[in-house]
Amino acid sequence: MKRILIILVSVMLVAMNVSLDISHSLAVKGIDTTGEGCLSFLTLDGTSNEVSVNYGEIISIDGKNSGKFSFKGEGAGWLEIPVESKPHVQVSVKKVAAMKAEPTMLYVLAIIQRRDSSLDLLTAKIPVMFPGQFPEGYKNNVKWWGNISKEELHSTLPDGTARLLTMDLDIGNTCGLACPHCFRRDKRFDLANNPLTHEEIVGYVQEAKTLGLKQIKILGRGEPFQNSRFLEFLEEMTKLDVGVAVFSKGHVLGCDELARKYNSHRGIYSGLELTQRIKELKVSILLGFNSFNREMQESFTGVDKYKSSALLKNYVDFRDQALLNLVKAGFNEYYEGEATRLAMIAAPVKPENVDEIFDLYSWARPRNIYMLTCPTTISGKGLDELELEKKHKEYISELEDLWAKIYIWAVQKNLISKETFVEDGVSLYPGCHVCNQTAAGFFLNLSGQVNLCPGRVDQSTIFTRDIRQETSLRDVWMKSSNYQRAKYGKRYNYHCVARDGFSLPQNFYKNIEAKVLQTA
Repeated sequence: MKRILIILVSVMLVAMNVSLDISHSLAVKGIDTTGEGCLSFLTLDGTSNEVSVNYGEIISIDGKNSGKFSFKGEGAGWLEIPVESKPHVQVSVKKVAAMKAEPTMLYVLAIIQRRDSSLDLLTAKIPVMFPGQFPEGYKNNVKWWGNISKEELHSTLPDGTARLLTMDLDIGNTCGLACPHCFRRDKRFDLANNPLTHEEIVGYVQEAKTLGLKQIKILGRGEPFQNSRFLEFLEEMTKLDVGVAVFSKGHVLGCDELARKYNSHRGIYSGLELTQRIKELKVSILLGFNSFNREMQESFTGVDKYKSSALLKNYVDFRDQALLNLVKAGFNEYYEGEATRLAMIAAPVKPENVDEIFDLYSWARPRNIYMLTCPTTISGKGLDELELEKKHKEYISELEDLWAKIYIWAVQKNLISKETFVEDGVSLYPGCHVCNQTAAGFFLNLSGQVNLCPGRVDQSTIFTRDIRQETSLRDVWMKSSNYQRAKYGKRYNYHCVARDGFSLPQNFYKNIEAKVLQTA
């Protein structure tokens, strides 16, 4: 659906200089012309092409472009209207015959179409790689997420200590968004009054390396790319040979102004430059993407409540541009036998967007973009979302139908074999890898608190209030319930020990499995 704004601009063709804002996409900067029968053409910046515009003709520019719409009167100077379109806006200009009046008036019709959905734009710019079946041996994964292989899970060091293979980490305390479901920015979790320093976090990663650490996920309290030392951190992780999967809402990656603000001291001045630099490191990007619909996505990030003048009111544009930048940098390039480095994360799935998730999944996967969703966490503002979900009586049934629909599609497309589905079982993440992180690591948050995982936080899931008060990270690991699963567990798919029986019924996975096997 598109919203159309029609603006009729009348320009008095007399010798004068004016500056007049017409709209957010068109502006008349100056006039110095007289007469009738104006010649006109449209020129886009960075090109030498001039497109003639006849009376009644509409010329459009779309995408992130700018240029000028020019008129020339006989024996006179020029009228130039700078024209700029944004990713969600299409601008059309139409020349209308001049009126027979003194002084002569020229009418320019500007038609501005505001996109209510990102689908058309992204579909046009991101090509499908697998139009039919997925190739044999396709790796249904995203690099460095923390999903551990069957060979590595429950493995031990030479002294018999169970390996700590993965960790979740907070990096920074700054975020410009106001997501209503945020599981971290809530005093019921912690206040982060005494946050770990950059050096402390790096030190704990180095200690974890001695226990077998291979990969970490960055999530939680702050938007990581709003941390001016985050790029430095990623570079340090690559030097340590630790892969990093970064949860990000994308606004810094898609906004040149923000990319420059947080990274100019590293010689980076645009979102594309930032994504290209990250591509050189052992990093995957897990881009927050809850909906193609603009209003829905704005509500998921809280920017629907922001003033129109706020930079992040344009969040959806920045997110879309972030995805385009990541694709341009090659994060979704396909290499046989290797997982992609780009994911779209619709977390959490809520009653508001449950009917959109399958479309997101079936759109992203053929483009070699991982697509993952999961229910609300039982921590922070997720507690409030859980109470709201209880009011939707059919919600769990809708989730079961969604999970089954995704798995059936994945099996039919050879993304997941039926044999693998039967062997591994239903995942917390439909059509994706199973969750076994609670048998391979833990969540160290910005306050130094060590938790079972991000999925739930209460007294039973906090292993220590402040790791700085403990003897060592090794001691915290070996005393945790996660270590017991890592050392003595026999399973590969742990579903979700944080949610199962709490926000998800115990029969959730069995019901889905039955629906899939009945059809696939």
